[in-house]
Amino acid sequence: MAGAKQGHLQAKGTHPGQITFKRSNKDVSGTQANNKTEEKHARAIVKSDVNAAKETLKPTIKAKVNATAVRKPGVHKVLSLDVTLVPRDSGAVGQFGQAALVASNEKAEMRKRWDEGFFNVYLSDQIPVDRAIPDTRPETCPQYLVHDDLPSTSVIFCFVDEVWSTLVRSVHSVLNRSPPHLLKEIILVDDFSTKDYLKEPLDKYMSQFPKVRIIRLKERQGLIRARLAGAAAAKGEVLTFLDSHIECNVGWLEPLLERIYMDRKKVPCPVIEVISDKDMR
Repeated sequence: MAGAKQGHLQAKGTHPGQITFKRSNKDVSGTQANNKTEEKHARAIVKSDVNAAKETLKPTIKAKVNATAVRKPGVHKVLSLDVTLVPRDSGAVGQFGQAALVASNEKAEMRKRWDEGFFNVYLSDQIPVDRAIPDTRPETCPQYLVHDDLPSTSVIFCFVDEVWSTLVRSVHSVLNRSPPHLLKEIILVDDFSTKDYLKEPLDKYMSQFPKVRIIRLKERQGLIRARLAGAAAAKGEVLTFLDSHIECNVGWLEPLLERIYMDRKKVPCPVIEVISDKDMR
């Protein structure tokens, strides 16, 4: 599925499709029935005793079935949500993912700021943080069926001295294009950044979004430890790790969660497309 520029998921907790058996605590006379249940189950296996096998207790959770193979109630087509806080300006620079140009009299400033992120930071700062982008998914993706009861996820961004506009645009893309009932939270893990704009200004900006919270590490830990810190604080059933300079497309989340829903051992990754470092297309 076409989604974020970079990302992968990791399951957390018990797989929804895992089958567990619940044993009876007492028989009709009030005595313990655990041993009897186990004996009947064993007898059914050894002697092919069909009647005894029927007496073993049923699973408490039903196994999941591939949504693409069985089309029945309980599944739906992938949602293509894109909701913004305010209407978009159709004439804004870089809107709809269009390539943007820097005027000749501004190129000196563009070159001056290039090293801040090793891309066109000057241009990025002029592009709306919640810009629209074209739906680049393959034609089959919007028709894909996913289960109604997908697990919730915590989206974790780890960053160090990230450019303001790309970090904020990453967060907006997740908020705007994720089904609200599946997005438990967004966790920003600041791995000891030195930029002032990533401190109080970032706290103030993100305070308008109840689902966003910031974790600040007291010393540089590196990517893996920063991700572990985010994972330890996460409340969602699934962990989603994304880079801090991405833009998620519509319908990006549900197909990934569907893979986890079907098999919690899987670590799916979206189709990754490149955002131009020069014109931000």
